[in-house]
Amino acid sequence: MICRYHSSEPFRFCLSVVTPNSTRIGSFFHMDLCPTLTNFLYLRGKYVQQPPLRPAVILLDLNLPGTDGREVLEEVKRDPKLKSIPIVVISTSSNPIDIETSYQNGANSYIVKEVNFTAFKIAMQIFEDYWFRITTLPNEPF
Repeated sequence: MICRYHSSEPFRFCLSVVTPNSTRIGSFFHMDLCPTLTNFLYLRGKYVQQPPLRPAVILLDLNLPGTDGREVLEEVKRDPKLKSIPIVVISTSSNPIDIETSYQNGANSYIVKEVNFTAFKIAMQIFEDYWFRITTLPNEPF
């Protein structure tokens, strides 16, 4: 599952469900930021009937409108059940402080968002290739 900011819907996340060892996208879930993300991951509230899904990786926008992605990163990495999920930060910020802080708070990678759509698309293809074709991720139960 990839958790990424869906730019056409401000204040929302788009979760793309990817089965283990597969690059095929299964379904999409749109949700508000925390606590809905953790509710989804823990199958609480309206997600209680969902089958348990462990994210392969979370793609997190650092500068979210209304909420700081840094707080989301810290919350997920503090949680014993969630902290092993790789988090890739994506941001328009190339500020060394943002980059260093993200890594100190548990980010597994940091991508500076390309402004040019073609360059952004290429960067996201490389992201997908690395995380879903090259890297071996654990098939941990949730």
